[in-house]
Formats: sequence, C-alpha cells, structure tokens
Amino acid sequence: MYTEDSLREELIAKLEKEQKEYLDGLKEKGVDEVIKNVYEISARQEIMDYLSYGNIAPKDVKALLKTNHILSRMYDEWLSFDGNFYEALQYPVDKEIERISDEFYRKDDKKKSNIKKSLLKAKI
Repeated sequence: MYTEDSLREELIAKLEKEQKEYLDGLKEKGVDEVIKNVYEISARQEIMDYLSYGNIAPKDVKALLKTNHILSRMYDEWLSFDGNFYEALQYPVDKEIERISDEFYRKDDKKKSNIKKSLLKAKI
C-alpha cells in the first residue's frame, strides 16, 4: 500500500522524467529550438512545481501517475485557458511599479526637503 508521501515522490519522479525527456529532445534540435520554446519550458516547470508541491488529493495523484504526458497535457490546457500570461503578470507588476514609484518620489521629496533646509540654514 502506498503512503501519501510515497505517491507524491513517485509523481515528482514521473514529472522530472517527463521534463528531462522534453528538454533533452529540445537540446538535440539545437540552441535555436531551446530559445524558441523557453516560454513552454518555464510554464512546464511551474506546472511541475505546482503538481509536485501543491495540495493535490492522493486519489488525484494516483490518477496522474496512470496518465501519460502530464506536463504536455497541462501545458496545452494552460494555452487554451481564457486568461493569458499578460493578465497573470499585470497585477503584481503594476503593484511593484507603484511601490517603486512611491519609494522614488519619497526619496526625491526628502532630497528636496534637505536642500531647502540647507538653503535656509545658509541664509541664517
């Protein structure tokens, strides 16, 4: 009988094998093919991480273990998803732009304030 941990380990090994075979196939085709497929490589790795460490029920892990080309199927599903990568990136990128901008202008305001203080002291 399999434990939840042993099922998870078996799934991780299966996913790693599939990803390695995919990468080896790309490498055989040359650097240009690897570069052309960098988005898929990255997405497949993210899917692999999610499946490896996400909260997936043991019954679902068992089903995945009996499935061929898990990462390819998940990637194809990802591509057909209504949302897109741009939308997924938009919120965190916009949030970080706001944080950077706030930090920049806070420093800029502080710098201007220090210059004004220096000028006032110079007049005294």
